[in-house]
Amino acid sequence: MDISDKCKKVETKKDIIMFIESLRTDLKTNEEEWENITLVHYLEAIEAWMTDTEKLSEEPSWKAFANILLSGKFYE
Repeated sequence: MDISDKCKKVETKKDIIMFIESLRTDLKTNEEEWENITLVHYLEAIEAWMTDTEKLSEEPSWKAFANILLSGKFYE
């Protein structure tokens, strides 16, 4: 299961913890697939994605949090 599929399955606090672990592992093993490997660039990408996306509601959820974290991997 790839990291995007894992993101879609996040529902609980335990799920988000496991997702963060998977995200960290994905960065270590697939760094060449990541657009934003420094913390500064990663956080900038998250900020930009949250500003630009229509996918987030005003109601927080673990799945939304997972999507936010995942966006830092690829968003420019």
